[in-house]
Amino acid sequence: MYGLVIFSLCLSAVYSQFPRACTTPEALKAKSCCPAWEDGSPCGSLSGRGQCRDWVVFTPLSDRQVPQPYDDRLKWPRNYFDSTCECFGNYSSYNCGECKFGYFGEKCDQTKTIVRKEIRELSRIEQQRFFSYLALAKTTKSEDFVVLSTGNRHYRDTHRFVDATIYDVFSWIQYYSMKPIMIKRSIIDPNNNYTDQGPALPGRQRVGLLFLEKQMQLLTGDEHFGLPYLETNCPMCRAKELFGADDVPVHLSSFVGWMDFCGRIDNPGACPDAEDDFQMERVHRNPGGNPHDSTARRSIRNILEDFVRPSDGETLERDMPNLGGTTSKDLLLLLHRVFRDKIFEVWLRMYNGNSSSYPNNDELGQGPNECSTPSLPCYLNKDLLQVSTKFGYKYSVYQDL
Repeated sequence: MYGLVIFSLCLSAVYSQFPRACTTPEALKAKSCCPAWEDGSPCGSLSGRGQCRDWVVFTPLSDRQVPQPYDDRLKWPRNYFDSTCECFGNYSSYNCGECKFGYFGEKCDQTKTIVRKEIRELSRIEQQRFFSYLALAKTTKSEDFVVLSTGNRHYRDTHRFVDATIYDVFSWIQYYSMKPIMIKRSIIDPNNNYTDQGPALPGRQRVGLLFLEKQMQLLTGDEHFGLPYLETNCPMCRAKELFGADDVPVHLSSFVGWMDFCGRIDNPGACPDAEDDFQMERVHRNPGGNPHDSTARRSIRNILEDFVRPSDGETLERDMPNLGGTTSKDLLLLLHRVFRDKIFEVWLRMYNGNSSSYPNNDELGQGPNECSTPSLPCYLNKDLLQVSTKFGYKYSVYQDL
């Protein structure tokens, strides 16, 4: 989903985001994530915004029988919560207090379509605004979300929740998605992580970007902000003063104050334990390091993951993001990730992709009716297979002059 993020080989560790309101002792004991909205009712039920949904009494999202204890990401969110908010109409968020992507207004009855532009289409002022928004997201503590950090995801009494900035919450979601699947505390396949090698990849990538974009809009009050993308060769993006060099393993010279977790350049597989998990180090880039081994041709997933050349769908090649480094924090990769979503959008429109065309499969966590982890409220994997205008954005057509 997010390229080769350097993830922890301390495989029992948890790094994930949770709504702050759902991490109180009372909510955790009740296994309920149905916070009150402004009207004082759970999920804004008195105002018709949503209701508290009990997952236990509903048909399971996956009929597959998973041995216990199963990976905490499978059958999300039932490892942590038996009930969460189910939002009505165009309302959304963990407490139904916001609008769905693409809607705004007091009653979420107005629509808008944001245009995501190639970064070179932005004026100098727009570029500076984008970088200032990023810096603000990196330094502003998230009011709505906290990070779960613990030494063992299977022992609830070891869980502790800590503050993180808005951009760090987004980055930690990527780490959470990259760990291999564990069943009965054993790894199924160390070479196969939870997200990358299945049909849910592009949808999870899409909802992750929407999450960041929405949080940055709320943070800045700029409802028209759209994440830019990076297409084709970009000499200015290699400028040391902008995004840092990309030809050798380096600490990025730009955004010098940015720090990364689980990202030591001398030991990229190491991730600190819960006791010292905030001894962060500077973000670095390490091109050519540790790619996945994936050789399937004519695969939209491998095209998005940059194992196959997009122009022909046949030529095997290694490109970003399979070049290594602490890539969940690398701003250059963020722009490239948005471009991958644009490629996905072209594919959806070319082949009329929609929820009904999501493939049935037996991959754990990849089923059409399983929740896209770790989103709250639940987005079914199949429901993310829709064109971007359904989520309130579209892409510019960039002309490289």
